[in-house]
Amino acid sequence: MRSYLNIIDITSSREIRAAEFGFYAEKPSFCLLYDNECILFERGNIKYIFSLADGSISKLKAETKLAFPAPPDGVNICLQALSDAGDTVYTALTLRRPDGDTVLCRFMGTVNSIGEHPLSRDGRHVVFFGYPCPKGLDTPE
Repeated sequence: MRSYLNIIDITSSREIRAAEFGFYAEKPSFCLLYDNECILFERGNIKYIFSLADGSISKLKAETKLAFPAPPDGVNICLQALSDAGDTVYTALTLRRPDGDTVLCRFMGTVNSIGEHPLSRDGRHVVFFGYPCPKGLDTPE
């Protein structure tokens, strides 16, 4: 078992159930798409779309010519470590803009869980979803 982890959409307080898949995203290859409803990320040279609307994950078709767009000046997506007064800790996926920050989702957990440390030990991979996953899904394709 990797961790107890929930991903929560802060805007709607909805749990995103994609957590069950145990995907890793290669840093820094994730970005918010223009419609603000999806995050594009890459794993094993395959691009995926993570829908913030319903938590689904789909592969980007090979023939789709979609590059990771460069964000405008002053705009970026980052992981921000946060915690509360209890024993729950979390890291927020935050969209930073000059007019203010927006929390897209939280990586929840307990102390020493993926919620507290969503990066791999070498700092190269962001753990997007971390419930126990079926054998084979947590390895590169």
